[in-house]
Amino acid sequence: MQVGFKFKKVFINLFATLLCFAHFNAHAQPITGAFGLKLGEYVSDWREGDERTAELTNFKDDFFDRVEFDVLPYSKRVYLISGIKIVQTQCGYEEERNALIDTLREKYGKYEQEIDKDSRALDKFKAKYKDREVYVRCGAKGEDWLLYVWYWDRGLYRLQDKERKMIEKEKIDASKL
Repeated sequence: MQVGFKFKKVFINLFATLLCFAHFNAHAQPITGAFGLKLGEYVSDWREGDERTAELTNFKDDFFDRVEFDVLPYSKRVYLISGIKIVQTQCGYEEERNALIDTLREKYGKYEQEIDKDSRALDKFKAKYKDREVYVRCGAKGEDWLLYVWYWDRGLYRLQDKERKMIEKEKIDASKL
């Protein structure tokens, strides 16, 4: 009788653990983008020679002040999306920063990464899945303190130099060489 009870207790604990694991994994979402923009998305009206960073002009939000995004020079694909909030202190008030982190944890907690000691002054949250990452970062720009959420695709980011070289190669008339 004692063996049966221990088996049931172990089985129930294992089942509860698996149920919790399935619940958290079911709610974790892939890192695809934010603010209506998708990482890897082609920006059709991007002109060659435009700056790589643009501001999302039709953006309205109660938390973030603006959204910027960076585009590869040749393929015109989005590789970085930044939600920016101007804050009063070095990294914003704890409540607003923690609300942002909690929201991201609910969405991407399955992919959360530990932040190394050297980065903790700037980075407050990091989630990573394959080449895609989400950061909550603090920083200064001019006299403003900023709280950022960055969505970025490292694989696309690494293509910048290659794409710039492709643009330069198109300018060369090989028949004259």
